Amino acid sequence: DAQFSPLPFKRRVTADGRPRRARKLDVRSEAKLDALEDAKHHVERLRADLLSATENRSEGLREQLSVAEEAMNAAYSQAIKYTSRQSQDAHAIQTAVSLINDWTGRFIGGDIRNNDKGLNKKKMTRRVHEILRSLNGNNCTPDMNAATDSKDEMRTGMSPPSRKDYINILRAHSTSKALRKGEQCEALISRMMDVAVYSAHRYAESEDEDEREKLKRIVEESLPDSKVFALAIKCYAGSTHSSSAARIDLLKSIHDELCQATDGQIGSVDDPYVLFHCIKSIKTFNIAAMMTKGYDWLGRLHEFVVDPKNAGYFGSGGDTDESTPQSIDVTSAYVHVIRLTARLRDSSP
Repeated sequence: DAQFSPLPFKRRVTADGRPRRARKLDVRSEAKLDALEDAKHHVERLRADLLSATENRSEGLREQLSVAEEAMNAAYSQAIKYTSRQSQDAHAIQTAVSLINDWTGRFIGGDIRNNDKGLNKKKMTRRVHEILRSLNGNNCTPDMNAATDSKDEMRTGMSPPSRKDYINILRAHSTSKALRKGEQCEALISRMMDVAVYSAHRYAESEDEDEREKLKRIVEESLPDSKVFALAIKCYAGSTHSSSAARIDLLKSIHDELCQATDGQIGSVDDPYVLFHCIKSIKTFNIAAMMTKGYDWLGRLHEFVVDPKNAGYFGSGGDTDESTPQSIDVTSAYVHVIRLTARLRDSSP
């Protein structure tokens, strides 16, 4: 074969001999996607073997399947991590979104790609209360078409995407110039809630203590926290869409409701990163309501940051992988408000 390949180490066929689909991503992303394809095929082969296995072989195959699914989870996470790093490449970001949709669908046993409706405050609050009732022993029926079935026995090692996997994509959206990226962030938050509701429902039905403990961790990890909402607000903050201000208000309102419903488990109502991006989203103070919000948010941000009791809060927030107290640029928020104030036009006679 005289044809030159830009990726000399890249195999032209998969492990089972099928031709590979052409992709235009960087070398590391290609390698992670190849590893994921191999992991997925390995899991499918083991599932097929388990379905046709005798009772004597089934236990050993089930253990192998559990290990293979855990390896596939790790492969999904790595593929999402490296593809989402190419935030200026729309194809790369969409690849990461497709991966997280596929991964979530595998966990809940259904196709969730069409669930792209915008967030609704009442629905989000209702779903959080349903989750809390399930975890507290009051079983309820979740508002999604996902239920446990016999296939759950075939997914012993499956875990859903972690909050970190979602944040990798949300961060990529926040630094990209893609269209409708705010709506795509809302869809990702909806995915997280789908997983949390599904896992809480399984938790209420399960009688196995180990499984219940695992499902409870999944619920806690799947609930969107303040960092998730801050990145979604950041996506809308740079938008010129006519409804961006309304969507930011909605996201801030949902965030505050969830913080109160979970007693602060997902973050603080006065989360500095949420407040910071809300402030940066304001385009003018010529609208009285905007000026009122701007000064209120800035005051709450200042009070939170200077309070010594909140010094440790910055270790789990921000837009960087390793957040420090300096990762929240309060000076930038002050400069933004001062600039908006300086641009005010006096309309009085």
